[in-house]
Amino acid sequence: MRKLVIIVVSILSFVSSSLVAAIFLVNLFTLNLLPLHYLLPISLALLTLLIASIAILAHCLFLPAFSRRRTLKAFKNTLETAQTPKTSRPIKPLPIFIALIIQILLITASFTALYYLSHINAFLDKITTTNLTQNTGKNQTTNLNQTTSLTEPLNLSKDPFNIFIGGIDASELLSDVNMVLSVNPQTHKVLITGIPRDYYVAFHNTKQKDKLTHSGAFMGANIENTMLTVSDFMQIKLDYYLRVDFNSITTLVDTLGGITIYSDTNFRSSVMPKCYFHAGQNHINGTCALAFARERKNYSNGDLHRVENQAVIMEAIIRKLSDKNTLLSKYEQLLANFSNIVRTNLPKQYLTDFIRFELDQVPNWQVQKYRLNGTHIFNIQSPYYQNRPVTIIEPDQHSIESARKKINQIRLGR
Repeated sequence: MRKLVIIVVSILSFVSSSLVAAIFLVNLFTLNLLPLHYLLPISLALLTLLIASIAILAHCLFLPAFSRRRTLKAFKNTLETAQTPKTSRPIKPLPIFIALIIQILLITASFTALYYLSHINAFLDKITTTNLTQNTGKNQTTNLNQTTSLTEPLNLSKDPFNIFIGGIDASELLSDVNMVLSVNPQTHKVLITGIPRDYYVAFHNTKQKDKLTHSGAFMGANIENTMLTVSDFMQIKLDYYLRVDFNSITTLVDTLGGITIYSDTNFRSSVMPKCYFHAGQNHINGTCALAFARERKNYSNGDLHRVENQAVIMEAIIRKLSDKNTLLSKYEQLLANFSNIVRTNLPKQYLTDFIRFELDQVPNWQVQKYRLNGTHIFNIQSPYYQNRPVTIIEPDQHSIESARKKINQIRLGR
């Protein structure tokens, strides 16, 4: 009976470990993410199975010795009583030992899968939990804890989509970087449309005109108002937004091992003098990437050229992230960096679908760039600054129309 119990428990332990390992590994490779609160009990169950197997192996290793002693004693008694001893055949420990080694390997694989699944889960939970600051006045703020879904469901691995990217400043209110990222996963085409921060447009919430950069910080607004303002004046559908701490781009670029960008002229940065850019290709670190994205004084068209530089930086980051070797080798650092600098109203499942698509296909994205144009006008009253005069950029309607056509071409796969 004892022999049967040992065999049954050993088989059940081995099969259970194999099944759990298979489930976790499949979940890891397909990114069908498990809720985090399941991980602790599953981990304890795996440890219990491992301890049970070790106990069974130890029992099998020592049981034969005890059995031999009992057999010798029984044999002596037999010589004295002339009876044939009844002995049970001991269990061979080698098969159980081999099964235990395999089980340890399977459980190690399970814990590895659990580790990565938990990291991905935590990352997605953090960036898709919108915790924005709503500005209710010049110096008053209120926390917003909500995730807004503005459009019908999307499959980011198949459906074309537009995402507004807002790069916030240190105050987390003004959007210094404004882009529309148009993506077609089927054709692997991406269009980056750069929008000047000083564009003079009517805000979605108040219908008053002011600089676009103020739209997320005026009259109880946040980045969603900036996105809707862009959607209004460009007359395009914006599905979701990414709010990015653009000043933290230095850490991201350094984690990627630097990026390669193209400069159309030679210049020394006015914001970071140690950064010098040659006309042509430049491999730069995070500090110089931020300096390049902020540069305007070295260009005759100032803010307009800065928008182009920001799109160049974005393109370089996209290309670096499209390298599967980079994604796998710098996995943990990238998750940590992105979780600290990005917030989005994209549902968690949408991001999971896109990450799976990126890892499965590793598409060679064809990136195009376009910048909205305009004319600088001085001494325009700004409602955000209590009607003090500021310099704005009057939108060029022809460039907006051209951008709208290009975005539509991406959507149609042309």
